Amino acid sequence: MQRAHPVAGAPSARGRPWPMMLLAAHILNSCFALVQAENIRIPIILDPWRPLLGNDVTLVPVSSMERVSFCSWFRGKISEASNIVTYQPQPVSIFNISWAYTGRVDINPHCSLHITNLTLLDSGYYMLQKKKVLPDSSEVGRIYLAVKDLGEKKKVHIPPAKVTAGLVVGCISLSLFLVGVATYYTLSKYARIDPEQADSILI
Repeated sequence: MQRAHPVAGAPSARGRPWPMMLLAAHILNSCFALVQAENIRIPIILDPWRPLLGNDVTLVPVSSMERVSFCSWFRGKISEASNIVTYQPQPVSIFNISWAYTGRVDINPHCSLHITNLTLLDSGYYMLQKKKVLPDSSEVGRIYLAVKDLGEKKKVHIPPAKVTAGLVVGCISLSLFLVGVATYYTLSKYARIDPEQADSILI
C-alpha cells in the first residue's frame, strides 16, 4: 500500500481557512449577545415629549403594576451608586431616596418619575427596574432624556435603537465577508489542481 504524497498546489492543513471561519463565528456570536443585551421590555414615554429647560417632565412607564414588589429608577445604568429612588407598593407604601437623588425628583404609585425645574445636567439615560413577586423576575426599561434649551443651537441625537441596529448589521456583514473570503480561498486552492494531480493524491 502506497502512501499519498503531497502534490504542489494541493491545499494542506496549514492552508485551510479554519481560523477565518472561527473568527466569523465569534463575530456572529457577539452580534447575538449585543441584541440580547438590548432586550429592554418596558416602554417609557416622556410627558411632555419635548422637555424644556426650567420646566418639568414625567417619565411614564407603559406597564402594569400587578405583582410588583418594588420599582427603582437609576441614572445611566442599574447600580447602587446610580439609584435615584425606590418605591415599594406593598404591603405598605415606602419611598426610599438614594445616592443619585437630586431633591427635584419624585415617584408616584405607578412608578412614574417626575423631575422638576429641569437643567441641562438632567439630560441622559434613565433606567427603570421593576421587581415582581411571583414569579421571581424583573423587567427593565430605558429612555434618553434630552432637555431642550431654546436659546441653544439644535443638536442631533441618534436614538440608541438605531445605533444598536447599525452595529448588528455591521457585525453580520463582516461575518458574511469573512465566510465569503474563506470559501473563495478554498475553491481557488482546489481549482489549481489538474485532474492528473488529483488522481495521484488517491494512489
